[in-house]
Amino acid sequence: MDQKLATEMACGLANSNQPFLWVVRPGSVQGYEWVDFWKRVWWQRLSVSEGVPMLCQPFSVDQLMNARYLSHVWKMGIEIVVGKREIESAIRRLLVDKEGEEMRKSAMEIQENVKLAVSHGGSTQNSLYNLVEFILSL
Repeated sequence: MDQKLATEMACGLANSNQPFLWVVRPGSVQGYEWVDFWKRVWWQRLSVSEGVPMLCQPFSVDQLMNARYLSHVWKMGIEIVVGKREIESAIRRLLVDKEGEEMRKSAMEIQENVKLAVSHGGSTQNSLYNLVEFILSL
């Protein structure tokens, strides 16, 4: 991230009056390191499978679609535009407001569905098995 984005994030986090831990590694302001719960949407698989609500900051086309899906369909994220006021508002919505409580509940339900899908006999395993069977039948 660039210096301006880092400053906006820092101000938004501080102004939210919520506890946070921000570890900055040398060189990370220009790289791809970010605060603990700050998720770029291409990390969504880990967050979804762990039941973690997200602040979604899309940077490219596929990330925009993922952010919209996470925030509007699964209702386990907030799509944000980077600015200290927007970040502050999103953090409060996620951590303090009833909306955040609902997102955490939704995230936990989705986490359970993911666990069922990838478990033995789940839909993911069955779909993969069916695909292999189809390929072998050709």
